Amino acid sequence: MSSLLIKGGHVISPEDQLDGQLDVLVEDGVVRQIAPQISLAAGEILEAGGKVVSPGFMDLHVHLREPGGEISETLETGLAAAVA
Repeated sequence: MSSLLIKGGHVISPEDQLDGQLDVLVEDGVVRQIAPQISLAAGEILEAGGKVVSPGFMDLHVHLREPGGEISETLETGLAAAVA
């Protein structure tokens, strides 16, 4: 089992009504615990003080190079970069 403990980040999740300095424990890609202080052992610890921790962000504004700029980027390469 792989685990990641994100320590002391500013957790923002409007859906969960979270907005504050919290720790987040992730095991096998699933958030298992969110609390003010988690002391469990983890495979990796990430100090996130001064950083924002959130479920996800997305770019709502993008310009792909088709039509006309396929020499630089195609829909396929642009969308693959977005997924990455």
